[in-house]
Amino acid sequence: MSFISFITFFTCSIANANPSIELLEQQYPQEFARLQTLAPLPTRAGHLRFIGSDITNVQWAPLFLNRYMNATESTEVRRALLDLLYRSLGEIPDEIISSYSEEPDTIRSGILEMTDFGTIDPNLAQKDTSPLVRATFIRQVAKSSQASNSFILYALQDNDPMVLADAARAAYQKECSDAIPHLASLVTTDNHVVALRSLYALSKLDLSYARSLIQKHNLTESANKNLALFAKGL
Repeated sequence: MSFISFITFFTCSIANANPSIELLEQQYPQEFARLQTLAPLPTRAGHLRFIGSDITNVQWAPLFLNRYMNATESTEVRRALLDLLYRSLGEIPDEIISSYSEEPDTIRSGILEMTDFGTIDPNLAQKDTSPLVRATFIRQVAKSSQASNSFILYALQDNDPMVLADAARAAYQKECSDAIPHLASLVTTDNHVVALRSLYALSKLDLSYARSLIQKHNLTESANKNLALFAKGL
């Protein structure tokens, strides 16, 4: 449902509720005050616990959107409002998607998390300057039956460990056997998370080859204790 469709549906289906922000303030002064003082908390979805789950419904979407579009709000607050909009509507309004490329990386990442593959141009997302966004995109690829494995192969050549770690996980989730050579080159990387994720992915894609790499690189004696422990278990 587009945002315009949502407004039409909302207006027609709720006889006693006007989506105008002014009326919301009059009818629900306490809830309105809580939303106007929304501040980000250190834990994910902490803002939801702060305001109460009773406010995450379609009725409050106009206020969430109004505050989100307010350029004076901090990025952290706007990221929280983006999450609340998604929880209320079940989707991201079109005007937010249309301004995707103009947003900071945390917002771009959030939009990718809350949309399906293809909503944002995949070629734009995979080449984003922010590792956070590129990693989020690969997680989106892993969940999509429509996404080509070529995006995973591209990400496995990234220079950021966060992207590489998520790409390794996506490789086995999508059963991407073409990723095996890339994964093999990563089991000896200095980044412990990337090395472990890569070996785990290899064990899912080709166990015998993973075992041969363990022997070749003596991974059971690796300084990466988690990698060594996992290698011994194979």
